[in-house]
Parts: sequence; structure tokens; C-alpha cells
Amino acid sequence: MTWAPRRPAADALIRWSPRPTAQRFFYPRWIAACTVGELVGIGTATGTTLALNAWAGEPTTTFARLGVLALFAAVGIIEGGALASLQWRVLRTRLPRLRAGEWIGPTVAIAVAGWVVGMTPSLFLAPAPDSAPSGPSAEPALALVLVLAAVAGAAAGVCFGAAQWFVLRRHAERAYMWIWIHAPAWALALAAIFLGAAVPTADWPLWAIGAVGVGGGVLGGLLLGVVTGLVARCLTPWVDEEHWSLRGKVCAVTGANSGIGQEVALGLARLGGSVLLLCRRPAEGERVRQTILSSHPAADVWVVPCDMADLGSIRRAAAGLVREWPRLDVLVHNAGATFPQRTITADGVEATLAVDAVGPCLLTTLLRDRLEAARGRVITLTGIYHRRGHVDIADLHFAHRPYDWLAANNQAQKCRWLFTSELARRAPHLMAASVHPGAVLTGAQRRLPPLARLLVYTLARPGFVRAEVGAIPVVRLAARPDVAPLTGRFFDRCQPAADVADPALARMFWAACEILTGQSWGSGLSTGQLAQDDEGAADRLVHGRAHAES
Repeated sequence: MTWAPRRPAADALIRWSPRPTAQRFFYPRWIAACTVGELVGIGTATGTTLALNAWAGEPTTTFARLGVLALFAAVGIIEGGALASLQWRVLRTRLPRLRAGEWIGPTVAIAVAGWVVGMTPSLFLAPAPDSAPSGPSAEPALALVLVLAAVAGAAAGVCFGAAQWFVLRRHAERAYMWIWIHAPAWALALAAIFLGAAVPTADWPLWAIGAVGVGGGVLGGLLLGVVTGLVARCLTPWVDEEHWSLRGKVCAVTGANSGIGQEVALGLARLGGSVLLLCRRPAEGERVRQTILSSHPAADVWVVPCDMADLGSIRRAAAGLVREWPRLDVLVHNAGATFPQRTITADGVEATLAVDAVGPCLLTTLLRDRLEAARGRVITLTGIYHRRGHVDIADLHFAHRPYDWLAANNQAQKCRWLFTSELARRAPHLMAASVHPGAVLTGAQRRLPPLARLLVYTLARPGFVRAEVGAIPVVRLAARPDVAPLTGRFFDRCQPAADVADPALARMFWAACEILTGQSWGSGLSTGQLAQDDEGAADRLVHGRAHAES
């Protein structure tokens, strides 16, 4: 069975995108989105205020004031929803993985809080009309009103910017500028809005008061768009799907049957790479394959049975890869597992360590020739809790110490980091990196104790991201053109961290892996060795190839 390169037409189907035109007009579209959003929001607020004054007058009871406050909270929902939804429609042309709910939710929450905080003093702290002193009262000067509005706007802008930055940082580089640009932007916007509200007097007709108020909102939205657009137009996605390409490259992903692994495979296929799904259960891998093909019909995706807890399964998978694919450019070690009770595999390895570290070490060793020939990349997903891990080389399997699933997991994560560090030293022609994708919401949380699961899905939920977002740092390392100098580094999401592995401990762990697997670094699989293998067994490894080609 021979390797068939991808058809050029298929490349065109995967890579074509209508976004360049939208990006060319990004700045004016952003300004228009902010302007229209504030037109809707301030227009609603102005109409609500005029209607209340005309029909209900000044609220005098606590219940009436609470009703007015609730009404303006609804105004905040309308304003925040209109502004954020229009902004999102523009942003998604540059940040395609950004979902509407991610962006709209925090913006609406801050908008509601802003209206509630802004209306509370006038409703509950101002003196009642019948207790006000008699005689003419001096209105504050317009300049003072505008200065106070600008100060309040700057504070609100920092809140808006921080809430949106919390989401934006997961999708774009240099997102920190988003917070600070909102301070002057909202200072100008709120000053314009208050100007529209302060200019009319009581003897103006209602239509004129409403028109000036709405005009202030339009001016405020225009200023908001012009200022924040200076940063928005410079946002660069962590994964540049417009300019990066994996066409002609072969990428293998372990544990690709669900969660981050599935999303990493989809991201690599989206960039044009040929993707090999290494899955313990081929049926689930085939489901993922069909899911990818449903959104990208021209994608080149194959399923390879591989159980990372079974050294024999890893050897058979590696033999099939070497036989069927002439190159391997990217190897992503995503598969991982935790076990509540101490479990020893058939190969005599503690199960968590086997899946997380020993298996990846063996697979990489067996695929060494293919990876080095392509100057490939080995990317290992590694939890941040590797910093708490304790690796006991003399007792890796918890035979002489109490087993705890968290301690076993932390040890395995640290072993993954040690593996990456030692691989970078042994293979200077490869790019090896460990990456922490952040707190990702996957099916793993459903196996937590009930109280912990409740915490994850409620109070801690804002700190978790979707698997699609968690895959972004991995796809970035796999596809970024200038990543070679960063070999041997640990990445906390998309940023290199200061973590440094103990080189002596890394060498000791690598030696332990060689003993456990019986495979040394210099003995990777070669095509000549495969000629002695059972060809029928190797042909059966790549699930679905014969069916697809027929």
C-alpha cells in the first residue's frame, strides 16, 4: 500500500476562507458595531426615562424605586447584549474560535452592574422631593458633570476591559492592552452620553430631549469604537489560520477520541495536515474521524488503534505508522488517565505512569527516525501540577509508599515534563515542548466527587474553558513557523514559563523508562526492521484506510 499525496483541489477546499475581505474593513466595521450598539442601548435608556417621567413620575416608595432599578437592569441587558453581539460578529472574523456566549455574557453582566450602580444613588440617596429645600437650586456646572462622567466612565471602562480580557486572552496575543484602552474609551463615551442628557432643559419638547439623548449615545458609541478599535484591529490570534499551514505534513495525536485530543486533531486538520488519531477504542476514533470529515470533507484523517497503557499495542501502532506513512512531522502526547486505586498494567507499570509517561517515551523512541527525518515536533500536554509532583525513581509504582490518585497524577505529570526536557537534550533536531492547556472542561470532571463536581460547574466554572479553547496552545506549538528555538520549554497556555526540569532526575527517569520498556533511544523502528514483521498485522493497524480508498 503506497502513500498517496493530498489532491491540490482538496487543499483549496480546506484553506479557502472569505475572511480576508472582512479583515480589510475590520476597523470601520468595529466602529460601526460600537456605534450601533450604543445607539440601541442609550436609545432604550432614553425612551425608558421619558416614559417613566411622563406616566409614573418620580418614584416615592421603596417598592417603586426597586421597580425602576430592575427596569434599568433590563436596559443594561439590552445595551450590553446589543453592543457585545455586534462586537462579536466583527471579532470572529479575526478570532474564529471565539463563541458568542463567551463574549456576550461578561459584557452583559458588567453593563447590568453599571446601570444598577449608576442608578442607585439617584434613586435611594437623593433627598425626597417634599424634603428638598425651598427656593431656587443651583445645578452643577456642565463642565463638572462631564468631568465626573469621564471619571466614572474610566472606572467602568476598566471593569469592561477586564471582563472581556479574561475571555480575550485565551484567543489572542497582546490581549492585556484591552483593559487599559477601555479606560480612556469609556471616559470619552460616558462624557458624550452625559452631554446628551445634560444639555436639554425641562421646557424642551419630549422629542427634542429624546433626540439629543440618543445623539449623545451615538457620539459615545462612535468614540468608543474609534478608541478601542486601535487595539482591536491589532489583535492577533494565537493560531493564525489565515497564514499558517500544515499542508503536506503528517500529525499524530494520542487520546484523540474525545476532549482536547479531538479538538487538537480538528485544529490540525483545519490547517491542512494529515491527522492520525491514536485511540484505544477504534470505534470512538472513527466517530471523531467522521465528525472532522463532516465539517472538513477534504480532510485527511485516519484512525490507528493504540492503547498507551499496553506496550505491545504501542509497538504495533508504531510499526503501522512507520510502514504506512513516510514521514511524521508532529507527535502530540495527549492521552492521560487517573486511577482511584493502585493499578498495575500487564507490563508491570503503575497504570497512571504507564499512560502518561512510559507509553509516550516508548512511542517517541520507536518513531524517532521518522520524527528526526522531518525535523518534527513532539508536544506533550502536561498539567501545571507537575510543580507539586514528587518522582521517586526507586518506587515509581507506589509499591513501598501509600497510593493516592492525586500523588500518582502529580508524579506522572512531572514525569511528562522530565521526558520533554530529556528529549530536547537527546534530540536537538526535534522541537520538544510541554504545554499546560489551562483548566479545561472535559468529561473527566464527571468522575470527580459530587462536591468537587458541583464546585467545578458553578463557582469555578468561569475559570474553565471549552476543549476547543484548550486545544489552541497545542495547535499553536504544532503549526507556528518560528517555534524551533523554544525547544525544551514548558508553556503555560501560550506563553513560555520559567519552569526548569532537574537534568539529573530527567536522565534517571529516561533510563528507568528504557528499563521498563526494553527500548533504548538509539533503537527506533526502521523500514528494514519492519520487513521482518507480519505484513498482515501491520496492514490491519490503520483502521478504515482500505474502506475509505475503495
